[in-house]
Parts: sequence; structure tokens; C-alpha cells
Amino acid sequence: MARPGGRVVVSDPDQESLVIHVSGVRQGVLDRIKALRRDVGYRNGRLASRLPDVFARLGLHDVSVEGFTLVLTDPADAFGLPTWPRTWREEGPFSESELEEWEAAIHGRPKGFLYCVTYLVVAGTKP
Repeated sequence: MARPGGRVVVSDPDQESLVIHVSGVRQGVLDRIKALRRDVGYRNGRLASRLPDVFARLGLHDVSVEGFTLVLTDPADAFGLPTWPRTWREEGPFSESELEEWEAAIHGRPKGFLYCVTYLVVAGTKP
């Protein structure tokens, strides 16, 4: 809890900004994976973009927003990404052929792989 005049700062990834590219995987499969990350795999996947409004409604002033982008080019670094389609198979839903397509493409450091998400840093001053 901040004292009067104290700064409240929250940094969170904006899952709406998530970019995933895996060569050899159809865009429809990638779109479902991104939506599942936002809506199932990440608690409050849309929170980051709502924080400025939340801060303002809480009465904080001098609210500021900054962003920085995390870029990963190795799927092994991407928060367990290679396992997501199997983990969320039912929620996807993913067919067996889509899972095979994903696994063939994602394993072994695929060329051109990209995982990119923007983190928002929101700050405000408590009155």
C-alpha cells in the first residue's frame, strides 16, 4: 500500500500484443494459440491495457504508461510455448493433424521463429 504522494507502479505483458510466428504452422493455428494464451493460459491477459483506466478510477494522478517489447527467437525461451497446443487441446480445439503440424515445426530451433510481446509499465501517484 502506497502512502500519500507515493508512486504505484505495475508492469504486465499485454497479451493482446502477442506475436507468434512458427514457419510451417498455419495462421489459424497460431491465432488460436495466441487467443488461448491470452484467455486461458494467462490470468487477466487483458489487464495491462486496462491499467491506466483502473489507476484513474482509483484516484491516482500523474498516470503514465511506457512500453517495452520482449523479443524471443528461440522457442525454448518462450514460457513453455512448445507445449501449449497439447495442454489446451480441448479448449483450442486442435485436431491431431494440427498438433502434429505444430510439433514438427516447433521442435529443433525453427528458423524464422518469433515470439514478441509488449510489456506496459503503468505508474500513478497516490493523492
